[in-house]
Amino acid sequence: MNIQDRFGYWFAGVVDSKGYFGKGPVFEIKLRHDNQDVLERIKNKLGFGNIHISWQNSTIKNAKPQAIFRVSAIPDCAKIITILDVYTLQTKKHSEYEVWKQIVFIKVTDYTGPQNYVALKDLEEKLQETKQYHP
Repeated sequence: MNIQDRFGYWFAGVVDSKGYFGKGPVFEIKLRHDNQDVLERIKNKLGFGNIHISWQNSTIKNAKPQAIFRVSAIPDCAKIITILDVYTLQTKKHSEYEVWKQIVFIKVTDYTGPQNYVALKDLEEKLQETKQYHP
């Protein structure tokens, strides 16, 4: 994948602000629906991922729909890593990324053994801990 610096640094900034690293593993960027074109640009440049619209918060007064770029295929998650290892995150989200990256690496290899299962569960718990607010 050929990523130019201009896109790489911009992408890392978007991830720092709106990115989400989840167990599974899953990677998401959520923006307001009227910013869907930004997610289309990311999807087109990367060549993978899906975009869908969520009305999940429609019960909240004045809530607006969200456009969500989602990557859940293990090989594509590994491609996200190749980008974010070069264009590093600058916020607390970097610690989430580092744990998520370990989850992806286990999934890329044979993770069916009992040791890897335990390691995955531990990393998933650690990922949740890194998301907690600590002033």
